[in-house]
Amino acid sequence: MDVELFEEFGMIAKHGNLSEAARELHVTQSALSRHLSTLEKRFGVELFDRATSPMRLTPEGEAFLHWSSVISNSYKK
Repeated sequence: MDVELFEEFGMIAKHGNLSEAARELHVTQSALSRHLSTLEKRFGVELFDRATSPMRLTPEGEAFLHWSSVISNSYKK
């Protein structure tokens, strides 16, 4: 699995907005949306409640945020 997906997920969680996260990551909003969908499909859970603005993490997303941070930080070391 691409570690960048975990970093992108963290950025979306930080901003609560795909557009702002995409701008900071220097990727398109549509690419970031696809990457988020990829994560959700691979793990079989919804990570964000997209009906809210800003987007909010689901309970599964909260747990995933912790572990994605652990994975990203371990990979960087």
